[in-house]
Amino acid sequence: MLKIRLRRIGRTHEPFYRIVVTEETSPIQGKFIAQLGNYNPKTKELNLKQDEASDWMNKGAKPSNTVAKLMKKEKMSHKSIVIHKSRKISKKELEIKKAEEEKAKAAAQAQQEQAKEAWEKESTEIASTHEDSDTRLKEEATEQSADQTQEPDQSPQEPTETKTNEAKSDKPADTDDSPNK
Repeated sequence: MLKIRLRRIGRTHEPFYRIVVTEETSPIQGKFIAQLGNYNPKTKELNLKQDEASDWMNKGAKPSNTVAKLMKKEKMSHKSIVIHKSRKISKKELEIKKAEEEKAKAAAQAQQEQAKEAWEKESTEIASTHEDSDTRLKEEATEQSADQTQEPDQSPQEPTETKTNEAKSDKPADTDDSPNK
């Protein structure tokens, strides 16, 4: 990614900067692609080639925060010119922020505990209903098995008795088939 940034070229205690287009990852004193101007912070003198700067921004180069401020001073406008404002947070603001975070953390923890209790209550209710239904099912199963064991004993005896009676009734009672007579 291309960056438009300052490159220091001045002596010790005499700063002087070039405004250059360079790769974002290259070192500050490394190679640059194009020189767009220069800036002297002592005299506040700024020479910027606005045409070339806007061309590079159209190609995707983004200005650093300091260069963006300098471009704003030159009344240059482009969508890539974004100034990031940073400021220190006072101790009072920091304490207030920490207190809010603690309140939020406590509220989240209380909500988690309520959810856990509700889940435990629900699971115990489900378990008790399962136990009740299991005991009911076992009782019904034992009753059915008891009914089934009684019914087969009675039903097969009745037809067998009737068959034996029918067999006896088919033969005449007076006739005797014995060969001894």
